[in-house]
Amino acid sequence: MVGRVRALDVRWGGPDSWPVADKAMLTRGTGGGTVTGMGVHFLDLAQWWFGPATEVLYWDDQMGGVEAECEYRLAFGDEVTGCIEVSRMRTLRNTWQLQFESGVLEAEVGGDDNIPIVQAAGEQMRWRDTDQVQGFEGQNPGDLLRR
Repeated sequence: MVGRVRALDVRWGGPDSWPVADKAMLTRGTGGGTVTGMGVHFLDLAQWWFGPATEVLYWDDQMGGVEAECEYRLAFGDEVTGCIEVSRMRTLRNTWQLQFESGVLEAEVGGDDNIPIVQAAGEQMRWRDTDQVQGFEGQNPGDLLRR
């Protein structure tokens, strides 16, 4: 058994190379930054899983414009902490991790097929093999990701 969730860690980013018809989408009044682009989705998922954040620390680089980098540090009660980092300037690992007492569940952002479960002993199993993990026998692996 991997135990209770202790932390959420999301890192998503890469240089933004989408074609832009004009620079209006990059101005403050129209949004378009990392928070409204992807960050809000990770924040929403974290609060769906763990309830409202009880502590939020936030940093970005907007300096009067639209942010290209942002980071949230979160607490959900006394049990779970979180970090959500989003960048349009740097390539990040583009995964989310749930860190348990005895292991880590990591998935690609937007992926659902090759999710390794890393047990405390360092052994890795793929998403389709979770039936072999003690405590998950006979369960649908997707249930691990539902509240």
